[in-house]
Amino acid sequence: MNDLNIDQSNDEINDESVMMATNVDNSVIEEVKQQSDTFIEHNLTKSVTNTEVNVVTPISDNNKSTEPPSHIQQSPLPSVPDSYLEGLKSVFRGYRNGIMTGTKIRIPYILQSLIYAVLFRTPSEYRKVRFVIKQMFHHAMNLGSFVGMYKFICLICRKTLNIRNGIDSLIAGFIGGALCFGDSKGISGNVNNQIVLYLFARVIDGGLKALADKGFVPRIMDISTPTGFRLFAGLSLALVLYLTDYETSLKPGFMTTMDYLYKDSNSGPLRVEWNFAPIVTIITICLLIGYWFPKLRLENVLQYVDERISFDNFKKLFK
Repeated sequence: MNDLNIDQSNDEINDESVMMATNVDNSVIEEVKQQSDTFIEHNLTKSVTNTEVNVVTPISDNNKSTEPPSHIQQSPLPSVPDSYLEGLKSVFRGYRNGIMTGTKIRIPYILQSLIYAVLFRTPSEYRKVRFVIKQMFHHAMNLGSFVGMYKFICLICRKTLNIRNGIDSLIAGFIGGALCFGDSKGISGNVNNQIVLYLFARVIDGGLKALADKGFVPRIMDISTPTGFRLFAGLSLALVLYLTDYETSLKPGFMTTMDYLYKDSNSGPLRVEWNFAPIVTIITICLLIGYWFPKLRLENVLQYVDERISFDNFKKLFK
């Protein structure tokens, strides 16, 4: 029996209650509500702390070097190398880095839910553990898929179609965002909802609603509809990747993660770190053969495993 109804509407499961089973105590609900608003921003900006960000010193009109403002960190390197071979390697590294980053972001929630499950040992807390593990896989899959797809489309645009100067980032970001983050249903939809809303808030900051109110954009941009959400996802990812590649207005902490996903994957080894190898392997296999064998799609594999894990078996681990 499926413990969680992943087909319920976004009004029933939003970014504040996505971690909660419906029968969790009110005190736990209030605690998660307080934490949910800050979790995504905190983890996205802190998940990679050792990445170096190159700073370019701008040249003034009189050819004298001047120091850039201290709050601006510039990233002059393109998201994709110029050569096809290095570009394809970059695509894989970006895909790998995306899966690893998505996993790191969700690990704190898993640890928190495990602590609650050990302390209270109730079915609702056990369901939360299973739920956040599913979220981790979906987050890693969606982010890894998007980074790889974005870098690949940019490579085609720049090398084959000669589309550059920001148009390539907008095209690749929109296509990748609509396909990889456009699902608005189920667990993956709730993960996407958190990510897309966060990115949109950073890039647009309420501008889309103002444009809709004034009639400059159609009401189809309303994210309460499936089509509107898919367009919303594509627009958000297109804009944030354009700013990453061609502007320097994004916050330095956020740019650290973006550089890790899109710039650091331009070079380095192709190997996957051993502690992330199982997750990368599972997601890759599901992506490769899930289209032809629907039962092997990630959501179906996780559902199959989830239905065969009982609460009684979980309790036996702690006896």
